[in-house]
Amino acid sequence: MNLRNVTFPTDHHMYVTLVDIRNNVIRTVSTTMLSMLMLLSREGVLRVDRGVKLSQEELKELGKLIRPLIKKGQPLTHIYAEHEKELPVGLRTLYNYIDSGRIRGVANIDLRRKVAYKARRKQKGSIVQTNSYYREGRTYADFEEELKIKWSELQVVEMDTVIGTKRKGKVLLTMIFVLNSVMLLFLLPDHTADSVIRVFDYLESGLGTERFNRLFPVFLTDNGSEFKNVDRLELNSENIYRTNVFYCDPMSSWQKPHIEKNHEYIRYVLPKGKSFDGYNQEDMTLLMNHINSTKRRGLGWKSPYDLVEDDNEDMQALFKLLKMHPIPADEVHLTPELFNK
Repeated sequence: MNLRNVTFPTDHHMYVTLVDIRNNVIRTVSTTMLSMLMLLSREGVLRVDRGVKLSQEELKELGKLIRPLIKKGQPLTHIYAEHEKELPVGLRTLYNYIDSGRIRGVANIDLRRKVAYKARRKQKGSIVQTNSYYREGRTYADFEEELKIKWSELQVVEMDTVIGTKRKGKVLLTMIFVLNSVMLLFLLPDHTADSVIRVFDYLESGLGTERFNRLFPVFLTDNGSEFKNVDRLELNSENIYRTNVFYCDPMSSWQKPHIEKNHEYIRYVLPKGKSFDGYNQEDMTLLMNHINSTKRRGLGWKSPYDLVEDDNEDMQALFKLLKMHPIPADEVHLTPELFNK
């Protein structure tokens, strides 16, 4: 209710009384809200700039802090998350200072664009899927039903591939844990089902079937030919179920938004059209570690690695197998110079 628009009876005394009540309520609400904002600010939950205006010397010092980090391709959100206590202004004001050109040597063109994945709208009408036997019982509708009775959304691992060039060559198999946004990168020699199956076999062999199943209970992927040999993905060599695979609707990549959004970090370092043929798995592990060490607003100003507990034995076993480890925040590098190739 908007108390300022309340109409009151015409009786004078009643009118005065209600006006006093209205004014007291407005004052109380305003005071309470101000107190809450001040408390959040003191606790470090909320950053309030209070009209800070920096001197030229302060702007110079600010530039010294953020300039080398931006040149490494670090998103401003990552820099802010790591250096919030050292920064004299909040994130929005920091963007404004850069936008106005007040920080020498740093311009908008130097910034990573704000990572904002726009989900594609669902296609109108039905799309005919031929040779879709592999989708039987594994459609997106089936996936949604299974989430209601068997799995939590936080147990889902989204999977996709990223190509370098349209011609034949190496491709990236990508996986992301919805729970913590940790992304895995595997460099494949080609864009075939056999290459994807070999990754599954390698992970199961290194982790054991039970641990593999706990880490990867359910995959959600697209309808690419590399994912269509579903029996060999779900079953191991002894015909024991190790995971469950479901498929998005055709032309509906928005149904797996986490991995689609995270691919942007890959493209910071490996732009579209760049062949992957000159790289090896060690390079992809390096890239994987830098991406997973990047702090993000959507993760509470933490990195994916920050969200993995030390006592999470399954994830720690995966990290050991794949040689995954955090990169110090100020050393995170997200430009093609990461490889110098």
